[in-house]
Amino acid sequence: ARVVDARMGGDAAERAAELRERGNDLFARGLRKEAVEAYTEGLALDPSCHLLLSNRSAAYIQLNMLQEAVDDARECVKIAPDWAKGFTRLAQALYRLGKYDECDEVIDSLEKLDAENRNVKTLREAVKQKRTFRQLSGKWYGKVSDELGGYVQTFDFKSETDMVVSVFGRELGARLKLNANREPGWLDLLVQQEPGSQPAPEVKHIFKLEGDVLHLCSPYLTPPEVRPTKFEGPAYVQMVRGVPPEDEGVKSEIDRIKKMSLVEQSVEFA
Repeated sequence: ARVVDARMGGDAAERAAELRERGNDLFARGLRKEAVEAYTEGLALDPSCHLLLSNRSAAYIQLNMLQEAVDDARECVKIAPDWAKGFTRLAQALYRLGKYDECDEVIDSLEKLDAENRNVKTLREAVKQKRTFRQLSGKWYGKVSDELGGYVQTFDFKSETDMVVSVFGRELGARLKLNANREPGWLDLLVQQEPGSQPAPEVKHIFKLEGDVLHLCSPYLTPPEVRPTKFEGPAYVQMVRGVPPEDEGVKSEIDRIKKMSLVEQSVEFA
């Protein structure tokens, strides 16, 4: 049980506890804004209640009021530095705010406080996934091996689930599944086909980021669902950030392809 500050009347403490319970009930019913109001009333009576601060932080997260969530969680861990849940709440708020470096520091503090806390692994993996996509976001290009055609391909990572693949000026949307917590990372692509075309298989790649170099390897001489395990062979390509410089040979090929009908393009790239 929480020790009541001697300067605060027992009635005020009891009323603050009641408001916390009311806020919890409202939160459970999906009434986040009303829950915040209840927690705020409770904090007016008991400003040093770490439970009220933690719960209001959780409600703020649900309302996407992320800076307010961080502020409450920081005050919570300041008041209760030995309470693991406060550090979990702060890490969650920082994660949602996109402050991944600060989030890592809080996760470290949580692990020191409670090495067996299951949230440590969950939060670390979530941060790595977000940070990796942030590094991937945007355009990359690279030349595939001569065995696969020796052409330049461009990847444009639009979101964590969508990207655009470009070859010779032909752009194809693709669904993306990224797992940064494998070693090496997994990157699976499902290219969207033209209406009436046969559905394309999901192609399972491995990837690794080294600065502004993206190492990528796809299946070769195996079914597309058989993921490679090493960065080697004709299907291994290094891509760099940006757009490829214009090449006259490539430009001529792009012009040729642009003159094709969609049916002719489908045959060309089948």
